[in-house]
Amino acid sequence: MSFNTLKTVALLGGLTALLLAGGELIGGRNGLYMGLVLSALMNFASYFFSEKIALSMYRAQPVTPTENTNVYYRVYPLTQQLCQAVARLEEKNNVLQYCVEINRLEN
Repeated sequence: MSFNTLKTVALLGGLTALLLAGGELIGGRNGLYMGLVLSALMNFASYFFSEKIALSMYRAQPVTPTENTNVYYRVYPLTQQLCQAVARLEEKNNVLQYCVEINRLEN
C-alpha cells in the first residue's frame, strides 16, 4: 500500500468519524444514522469523482492545437505512447511485465 493511499484512507476515515460524532451529538441515534449516510455519500463522491472535482477547482479546459500549440504538442505524443502501452499490456497476463512497462514510460 502506497503512502498516498494510506493518507487518503486516513483522511476519509477521519471525516467519517467526525460526521458520525457530530451527528450523534446533534441528533442522538437518528443523527448518527444521518451522519453515516452523509459520510457514505461524501466518500463515494470523493472516491469516484475526485479528478473531476480537482479539475473544476482549477477551471481546467481542454487544449486544442490552435489555442496553445506548445503545450499541445508536448503532451499529445505522451498520451499516444501511454495508450499504446496500455493496449499492449492488456494482452499480457504477467504483472511483472506491467510494472516494467510502466517504469519504462516514467523514465
